[in-house]
Amino acid sequence: NPPAGGAAGSSQNGLKAGGADNGTTERGDTPGFRRDGETGYQSGSFDEWLDSFRDGQRLADVRDALRPIVEPALAAGVPAAAFTSRVREAVAKGVAPEVVVQALRDDAERWMWLASLTQGRSWPPAASSSGLYLAVAAAFRNGEDSASMRAVVEWGASTRASAEKTAAALMTAATVRASFGVASGEPGHAGDSGVALVLARSRLRVGQYSEVAKLAAKAAEAGIGMDRFLAALEATIGRGGRIADLERTLFG
Repeated sequence: NPPAGGAAGSSQNGLKAGGADNGTTERGDTPGFRRDGETGYQSGSFDEWLDSFRDGQRLADVRDALRPIVEPALAAGVPAAAFTSRVREAVAKGVAPEVVVQALRDDAERWMWLASLTQGRSWPPAASSSGLYLAVAAAFRNGEDSASMRAVVEWGASTRASAEKTAAALMTAATVRASFGVASGEPGHAGDSGVALVLARSRLRVGQYSEVAKLAAKAAEAGIGMDRFLAALEATIGRGGRIADLERTLFG
C-alpha cells in the first residue's frame, strides 16, 4: 500500500517540505558505506557513516532508533545518499534528534514504496537515483497523491526517461496542487493523467516547469479551479504546446 502524504504546503516533522537536495548524488559508494553485491549496501555501515560525518555525533543518542529505519530500507534498494542528504539537512538546521528519527521514518516508508515500484528495473540510474527518491518524499509531504506519482514513476521506468526531469515534474505537480489547495489523496481532475506525467512527457525543459507553477498560482488567484487548469495543461503542454499556449488558454 502507498504511504500517506502530508498536508499540501506543510513542513512536516520540522524538516522543510521542499525539493530534493541536489547537492548529494550517488557516485558509486557513498563515503562510509560499503557496497554489497546483493543488497546494495551493508546495513551495518550506517554507523560508520555517522562516525565519519563531522556532525554525526549529534545523532548519537538516537542511533538505536535509526538503525531499524535505515537498514531495511537500504536492503530494499533505497539509495544511501537519500538518507545521508536528509541527515545533513537536519543537522545543518539544528533539528532535534527525535524529530530527525520521525522524519526519516516517514521518508523511509515512502522510499521503500518507490523501491518496490522500480524493483528489478535498471531505472533510475544510480547516479541520479537519490534525487528522485528525495523528490518523491518531498512531493508526498507537499500533498501529491500516490496514484499520480505511481503513474509518472512507472512511465519513467518503462521509457527510461531522465530521472532528473521526472523528479522535477513530481515537485512541480506538488506545488500546483498546493496552489489550488488540493489535499493529499484528493483527485485533481476526473480522468486526467496528472500534472507530473504531463510535464514529464512534454517538450518543456526542466527550467520551464517553474513557469507552469506560476501560471497555476495565477489561475488559482483568478478563481480558476484545478479541473480547468489541468484540462488546459493537457490541451496545450500535453500536446506539444508552449507556455504561451497554456497562458492564452487559461486567460484568453
